[in-house]
Formats: sequence, C-alpha cells, structure tokens
Amino acid sequence: MRVMKAWYTDDIYLAALGKLIQAERGFVEDHAGRTLFGITERDHPDLWEAGPPTLEDAADRYYAEYWLGAGCDRIHHPAVAHELFNTAVLEGPSRAIEHLQEAVNTLSPDREGITVDGQMGPQTAGAANSFRNARALVGYQNAHQAERIIDLVRGNPNKFLRYAAGWARRFSEDPFPD
Repeated sequence: MRVMKAWYTDDIYLAALGKLIQAERGFVEDHAGRTLFGITERDHPDLWEAGPPTLEDAADRYYAEYWLGAGCDRIHHPAVAHELFNTAVLEGPSRAIEHLQEAVNTLSPDREGITVDGQMGPQTAGAANSFRNARALVGYQNAHQAERIIDLVRGNPNKFLRYAAGWARRFSEDPFPD
C-alpha cells in the first residue's frame, strides 16, 4: 500500500511542478553530470544510486527541498508561488526568498522594508500575500533575478555566459495561466 504524500493533493504545486519538468527538457549530460527531470547526479547522488530517478522521486525532492524549503506553501497567489519555486530550483531556496524580499521592498518604498535575509518568516509571507498586483510582484522577482545573473555573467563570462540564455528563458516564462 502506498502512502498518500502531501503534494499529491496540492494543485498549485502540481501545476508548478508540471511547468518545471517541461522546462527542464528531459535527460541531459553536462557539467553537472547526468540530469533527468532537472535532478542532477552531482547535487542529488542519492536519487541516482539505483539508476535514474523516477518522476515521483523528483517530485518528492522538489516538494521537500524547494517547494517547502522556499516557503512556497505559504504564498497565496499561485503565480508568485510558482516563480518562487522556479527560482529556488535555479538558485536555491534562500536566494529565491531574497529575490522575493527585494521585490516586496522595491514595490513598497513608502513602508518600512522587510529584512532581506533569505528566510520565509511571517513578515515575508505576509508582505508578499498583501500585494494585490501579483503580476508586478513576479515582474520584480524576475528583475532582481536578472540583475544577479547579469552580475554573474559579467563577473565570470567564461564560466557563466553559456548558461545565461537558458536562465533567462526560465525566469522570463509567464507563470500566469491564460
């Protein structure tokens, strides 16, 4: 008998996971070794011990490490949660939360800003959930992410330039359903 996992019934996570798996584009072998569903052998060797990970293995890891790790479950608007998740997978949960915190502060110049500490505390979740214009919040999350990527590429073009187009493609995808 299979145990029912929390993510099985989380429609927002399942939609974000579907877009992520589609963006990851199947099996590749590159600087990170073998990669399937975006799960690299280098970063997740335990999932590769018995061969390539299954989609369920990937979904489990993404849910625990990136969805919950970035606090996406605490964000009310699906597009903001999706962007936070996508960024957590690309840059890590803490960096994704920092981009969200920076976006909140950018859009709230007349209020006292929240601390940019990479932690999804009640202030960060509350501030993000208080925005009525989710599209603007996602846009500024992307702007702060783009700024970091530009700094990486300028700082070390030999290492990062080859990834820049793929990163830009990922964070420029529209997380809003039609």
